Parts: sequence; structure tokens; C-alpha cells
Amino acid sequence: MEFADIPGPMVLFSTPGMLHGGQSLKVFKKWCSDERNAIINAWLLHSWNSWS
Repeated sequence: MEFADIPGPMVLFSTPGMLHGGQSLKVFKKWCSDERNAIINAWLLHSWNSWS
């Protein structure tokens, strides 16, 4: 059994743009069929942000 098959809520952190292949894409395809799941796309923060 893979971690993606374990029942219950899960969180997967992945770098931006990595949903085009590999383990992140495999997990996304498994989880996206359940409407209770969501994806949060967190993009890289640049040094030009106002609070740095």
C-alpha cells in the first residue's frame, strides 16, 4: 500500500510546476477524483515582496 492509498485526510507538498509528471502527478490523479480533496498551488515567493 502506498501512502496515497491510506484512508483519511492527507497533505502533499510539492514544488510549483511538478504536477506534469512523477509521484506528484500520480498522487494528484488518485486524489482529484474525490470532491472532498483540494489542491493548493503555492508559488515561490520572490525577494521583491513587500514584507521582506
